[in-house]
Amino acid sequence: LWVRAGARLVLSAVPSELREELTACAAVCGVPPGELALLNYLYELKAKCCSFVVGLTGEQQRPLHARTLDWPGCTVLCECTVRLRFLRGGRLLYESLTWPGYLGVLTACAPGRFSLSVNFRDVERAQLPWELSGEGALHTVVSEVLRRGVAMLGALSGRCRSVGFAVRQLLEQDPTLRFEGALEQLSRIPLVAPVYFTLCGTEPGEGAILVRGPSPLSSFPPLEDEAWRLRRLGDPA
Repeated sequence: LWVRAGARLVLSAVPSELREELTACAAVCGVPPGELALLNYLYELKAKCCSFVVGLTGEQQRPLHARTLDWPGCTVLCECTVRLRFLRGGRLLYESLTWPGYLGVLTACAPGRFSLSVNFRDVERAQLPWELSGEGALHTVVSEVLRRGVAMLGALSGRCRSVGFAVRQLLEQDPTLRFEGALEQLSRIPLVAPVYFTLCGTEPGEGAILVRGPSPLSSFPPLEDEAWRLRRLGDPA
């Protein structure tokens, strides 16, 4: 009963432009739309992957972007990983490595523009509006559950978005968007969960890792005390 009630609430947090698509996917999969919506927010609960971007030397001096999809204990995801092509008017917008029924985008390549990957970051969760006293394992678990609940309330109220939904919107709203524009927009989107964004452009030096918490950066480029949140190719370690 509680799961169903929660599923209905999460379904209401799905952006309106994706809700019809989610309902159709749920019908094909034979599951209630609310339960599929819960699965679409799985990333905000727990995920593990890694990415990197490097600058090649020699004749091919373009940046190279790579990533893994290595969620522990989720071998079923390995067996159903698919490569999707998103088209508009017969023209390719971007490609994505994903899973059937997941409407967001965590890995994407927009040919001739940029590639983007999302990685889980297990710090800087949403702050609680009160101080929870105590210590030990139980205190840690309860605090984390409450923090994630506060973050999800942000999604339900429309103040922030699922990471995957935000990335998909970025890729689809402006087909001319390139590396620098994508980097700036990703720095400002209010998110439910903290992430690492790894971006790779098409020109030498166009590579960056953007470290994001649930709140947007106060400015772009970041202020001096926020410089750790952005690392570009060629920056000193």
